Amino acid sequence: METARPLEACGLLIGTMTSSEHVVIRIAPIENLASGEGAFELEPSAWHRAELAAREEGLAVLGVWHSHPKTSAEPSARDLTGAQAGWSHLICAAKGESAFRSYYSLAGELLEQELH
Repeated sequence: METARPLEACGLLIGTMTSSEHVVIRIAPIENLASGEGAFELEPSAWHRAELAAREEGLAVLGVWHSHPKTSAEPSARDLTGAQAGWSHLICAAKGESAFRSYYSLAGELLEQELH
């Protein structure tokens, strides 16, 4: 994440899904194509390769992670509008009490998930 500063770092959350939780096995860093601060856009071909590799391992893409290099782990308005339904959205922050927070996208809202 440090190498991406001042831009956001980003990637995919890879793992398994149960009826009650997402179990992240690993993360797949993906190049951020967004040119400005406070935004991320996953590079499509790297995303595709990571998704294929996950499937070959019997795993799935559970969501995305990205950094907030200058703010807390609270979702921004851009995070909310860009959130994909059914996915986990992990935010890794530079500021605040908790450096890592995860949210589940459901019905246009981001609901905080318990991390363990």
